[in-house]
Amino acid sequence: MATEPEIEKESLHGTSDEMGSPETESLPTPKSDLPLKKQSNTRRWLFTLLAVVVVAAIIAVIYYAITASRHDDETQKAAESTTPTHFDSSKALVDKATQNLEGSLINATTINGLGGSTADGYMAYSTPRYRVVNYKFDVLPLESTGAGYKANSIVAEANYKKLASFFETNKFKKVASEDSIEAPINWNHETAEYVTLTRYEADNILCVIWHADASGTTLGDHVTSIGCGDKSSYEAAAKFIDPLFTAYTKVKKPSDQILLGIEDAADNKDGTQNVTLYQEDPNSSEESFFLGRYTKKSGESAWTYLK
Repeated sequence: MATEPEIEKESLHGTSDEMGSPETESLPTPKSDLPLKKQSNTRRWLFTLLAVVVVAAIIAVIYYAITASRHDDETQKAAESTTPTHFDSSKALVDKATQNLEGSLINATTINGLGGSTADGYMAYSTPRYRVVNYKFDVLPLESTGAGYKANSIVAEANYKKLASFFETNKFKKVASEDSIEAPINWNHETAEYVTLTRYEADNILCVIWHADASGTTLGDHVTSIGCGDKSSYEAAAKFIDPLFTAYTKVKKPSDQILLGIEDAADNKDGTQNVTLYQEDPNSSEESFFLGRYTKKSGESAWTYLK
């Protein structure tokens, strides 16, 4: 076997012709060379095939990585395009939203979870209703922030459009919208036409904006308003109101759409607690809203509905 590589080399490169050996030229090709040729060719093809497979696998991995990265970028951009702008508080939102509003700012002297109102009871702004998970009533927050502007109808409409654009630009979810509704504009049940009213929601804040024609009231003009509350404030209000709601249901059968909000709460020196709730319950009153009064004596755990 030591001489076989030399025979293969001569046969392949023609060195015997250069030496002029007639004996070598007359020799037939050794049969033992053929398996070596086939084995060499087979190995070459196997190596080539293996190289092709490896290159294809590398290309596939690179393509997958690029495609996955591109898909992740597109998914992230899509998520970013629908994620509401985060505001640390409802006050921060209102301050930003009202920067470019025009007209006369309404002076709200009473501010609570129901909204802000003037000394003679007119609403500068209100707050949206919200149903906290696991509670059977809609609720208003413990605290709120907002602003109302008086102006003529053209400026008021322009102000409303600015507010609506603000919420759309910041990707807030539009919860509900109503047009041309007659509703109270003050605590004496005086009504006005709400030209447009829309409620918005984000992960931590709820807001309502409206444009009302109050030209036929003492306000004597149109009003554009924005009112907001933090969701945490709604949750705290629902937790506080829940035992009062239980007391109410012992006397009345409330509507599924009942709305409750804290108008006033006080602790007396004798330990008695008194709470007045703002209530909207079509099953109990023909009025658009009424005040429900509740009390709890010192040392007792249950509330009593007085009205």
